[in-house]
Amino acid sequence: MKSLMMKFIHGMVFAVGALFIFGGLAFVGLKVLGGANFDYYVYKVKEKVGLAKEVEPFEEPKIVLKDFTKASRVEVSSNDEFRYVSNTEEFWEALNEANQKGNFIIYLIDGVYKINKTINIDAENITLMSLSGNPYQTVIKGTGMRGGMGNLIRVNNSHFKIDGVTLQDASYHLVQVAGELDVDFTVFKNIIFQDSYQQMLKVSYDINNRPQISGDYGIVENCIFLYTDGIAPNYYTGGVDALGAKSWQVSNSIFRDIASPKQNISQYAVHFWMNSADNIITNNIYINNDRAIGMGLGVEKSNMEYANKNGEISHNIIFHSDLSDPFADTGIAVEKSIGTKIYSNYIFLSHSYPRAIEYRFEETKEVQISNNYTNRNVSSRDQGEALLRNNDSISLEKMTVILTERLQQLSVKNLYAKTI
Repeated sequence: MKSLMMKFIHGMVFAVGALFIFGGLAFVGLKVLGGANFDYYVYKVKEKVGLAKEVEPFEEPKIVLKDFTKASRVEVSSNDEFRYVSNTEEFWEALNEANQKGNFIIYLIDGVYKINKTINIDAENITLMSLSGNPYQTVIKGTGMRGGMGNLIRVNNSHFKIDGVTLQDASYHLVQVAGELDVDFTVFKNIIFQDSYQQMLKVSYDINNRPQISGDYGIVENCIFLYTDGIAPNYYTGGVDALGAKSWQVSNSIFRDIASPKQNISQYAVHFWMNSADNIITNNIYINNDRAIGMGLGVEKSNMEYANKNGEISHNIIFHSDLSDPFADTGIAVEKSIGTKIYSNYIFLSHSYPRAIEYRFEETKEVQISNNYTNRNVSSRDQGEALLRNNDSISLEKMTVILTERLQQLSVKNLYAKTI
C-alpha cells in the first residue's frame, strides 16, 4: 500500500489551485512543489503512537531549480586586477594574490572546486564570481557537514562580493562575515547556500569586548538557502543569522527546509538580533522552515542596548506544509524589538501553531503590523505591544495562487527537484 501511494503522489501532476485531501491532510496543487515524501505525511500519526523518533531525510537529495540566466550580476570595477581559474590549485594561487593586493576579481570557470580548508578573505574589495553566472555549474564544495573543516569562507575585510556560485558542505558556516573586525558592504548575489552544519551565512559580533563595531550594509539578493535532505542535521542552524548587524537588505531569495530534526527548534531562516538595527527583509519565499523571520531575541546581555531596533519585514511569502517537522513554529516574530514595521506579508501554516505573527516581551514597542494575510493569529506574547491595522485571513486556495505567482516572478521552476 505504501509503495502504491508513493507512486501515486510522485506521479501526480497538480493544477494550480487544486486541493486534495488524503487521511485528513491537505495536499496543495502546485507543479513547482514537486514530489511529496509519503513518510513525512504520516510522521505525526507515528508520533501519536510512539513510533517516531527522528525525522528521516529524503531518500535522495532535492534542490531548488531556478533560472539564473537573466539575473543581473554584481558590479565590478574595470580598474580591478583579475584572474581566471579552472581548478582548485589555480584558485588558491589566485586567492593568495588577491589577499596580497586587494581590489581583485577571481573569475571561476564552470566546475567543482573541492576545498579542504577555510577560504580566508583578508584584503579589501575581493570579488569571487562565476564566469557563466550559473551557480549550478560552478560549485565551491567543502568536506561535508561533519567533515571538520569549519567555515567554508571567512570574510575578514570589507567590500567582499560573491556572485553565481554554489557554496556547500561546511561543518560550521558556509560564510562567516567577521563583524567584530568591522567588515562592511558585503554582497551575496545569485548564490546557492546549501548544507552546512550550523548557520549558512553568519554575521558574527563581539558584544563583550567591541560592542560598537559590527558588520553592516550587507546585501543578500536572488539567493537560495536550503537543506537538500529536506531537514537540517541538527537544531543549531539558520539561513542568515546576523548579530549586531545594521542596514542589511535580504531580498528576492528562497529559504527551504531550515528545520530541526530533534531536540530543539531551529533558529530563524533569517534573523537579525543583539543590537541589530535598520535591516530590511523583503520579497522572499520561505518554504517549510521551523521559523521564517525574526528580529530581536528574548535574551539579556551586557552591552546590549536593544535586541533590535527599527527594520522592515515586508512582501514575504511564508508557507509551511511539511507536517513531519517536529518543531514547526511561527512565521514572523519580533522579540524585544522597537519600532519594527511588518506589512504586506502572506503566511499559511498547515501545522497547529496558533500564531502566524507574534510580537513578544514588554520591551517590544512602537511596532506596526499592517496589511498582512495569514491563516493563523497575529497576536502578542509576554506583554509585547504593537499597532495592528488591516490584517486579514487567507485561504489555502488564495495562498496557492499568490505563491505560484511569486515563484514565477523569481524564476523558480521547481522547489523540490532532483539534483542536476
